Amino acid sequence: MHYYYSSQKLNCKIFMEGTSPSRSTVDIKATVEKHRDLVDDIMAAHAHSGCDTVAPLYGIGKVTAIQTLKSGRRLDKLGKIVTEITEVVSQATRFVAACYDS
Repeated sequence: MHYYYSSQKLNCKIFMEGTSPSRSTVDIKATVEKHRDLVDDIMAAHAHSGCDTVAPLYGIGKVTAIQTLKSGRRLDKLGKIVTEITEVVSQATRFVAACYDS
């Protein structure tokens, strides 16, 4: 949702409600504004750390992926058709190595 909100340049208030009373409600606009530097890489990090259709790499969860993005590692080349595959693989390899502290 954060990536979509940012890529569509939305400015309205959108909230994601928790699936149970014990889960919090997330203000999408506020989260995008707070983490603007991570939004472009969120989809790729989500795929690397496991999602509905992709198995996670061993020991790399959402927290590790986000911490790695916050440390300055990027995944902005993944999914870009005009980017050479060697650049994509190199960037993804560096990201995964950083997730494993290598």
